[in-house]
Amino acid sequence: MSPINRDLHRYDQVKGKKVKNRLNNDLCEDLQRLGFNTRGKTIKEVQELATSQNIPIRVEEDDIVESWVGKPKRLRQMLWERGLLDPQVTYVAKIKRDDPNLEEKVQYSIVLADCADFLSKKQV
Repeated sequence: MSPINRDLHRYDQVKGKKVKNRLNNDLCEDLQRLGFNTRGKTIKEVQELATSQNIPIRVEEDDIVESWVGKPKRLRQMLWERGLLDPQVTYVAKIKRDDPNLEEKVQYSIVLADCADFLSKKQV
């Protein structure tokens, strides 16, 4: 990523608006506050009941393109900054036991466990 692009995408940006259906739990909470029993009802029935009570079933939200500023670092980023990643090795977050290429892969947490400041941390 070029320095100009990096600066442009450094912070979260609002791309526009998007309309989403409200979750069943949210609608049920609003209806229960009004005294309606929603137990055992399908989402379609709950939406119809909410509409009849003038409760909106859709919400408009900002469509946000996320960036990295203010977000926690991942294991891969920490290992890369410390120079511990080997380009010849395949790293994974978690090794699956039934993986046919098991010998070729290394978990991030195993590499990070060798660092002195992470020795006391619990492995995930």
